[in-house]
Amino acid sequence: MSVRLVGSHLAHAGFAQIRHNGRWGSFCDWDWGLEQGHVICRELGYRRALFTTLGGVFERQSGPIWIEEAQCHGNESSIFKCDLTYIRDMDEVYGCDHSHDGGVICESEKESGSNGMLAQIQETK
Repeated sequence: MSVRLVGSHLAHAGFAQIRHNGRWGSFCDWDWGLEQGHVICRELGYRRALFTTLGGVFERQSGPIWIEEAQCHGNESSIFKCDLTYIRDMDEVYGCDHSHDGGVICESEKESGSNGMLAQIQETK
């Protein structure tokens, strides 16, 4: 899996992160909403997003912020199918730090099928 939720004791909630260049990193919360949340949740095997979060709702993270903006319609099968604007140089991004990480709270029940199985395997690691 190249997507995960971190910063919460709940498996179905947290800051969204992707694996890029071998490292986990987060999303800026700019234009972050239910469209992005639905895609992340479904990719992790959940039915849908209940809420998206902006900023410091979950345990503060460190490490890179990979995505400045994720433009999604909400029906994509993967966050990587959305139009992602990668941050190339953190020094050139104004106002995006870990107090602006995008998060999500997914419906806690897992969908059956391969995505759900992969997410369950990932959670146990």
